[in-house]
Amino acid sequence: MQVLRLKNLADKVTLLQATDRGTVPIVLSSRGKKKRKKKRSSMGMGMAENLAERLVKGQKTFSETLSDRFCDSQRKKKNGWLLDLPANLSKAGNAAAKAIRVYRVPG
Repeated sequence: MQVLRLKNLADKVTLLQATDRGTVPIVLSSRGKKKRKKKRSSMGMGMAENLAERLVKGQKTFSETLSDRFCDSQRKKKNGWLLDLPANLSKAGNAAAKAIRVYRVPG
């Protein structure tokens, strides 16, 4: 019999074989249960960790949005980056606030 290589397609492969007693299931391959990884932070630090991660994500969103808008403004008109600076900062700030927003209390 060939070795089955299913990777992530199936957790378990069962062959139903007909015998004189009826249909008998034969397990060909099984990945078994995965072990849960141990959390690598202190018990009370979950909320702080989540908040820090969201703030970093917001900063990244802010800088990427501002950079994109800066390049567009600079390309479209002379000194456009300076003329559009207030609007670009506002739009980048809104995008960052949207990325940081907490919809539920983590826990």
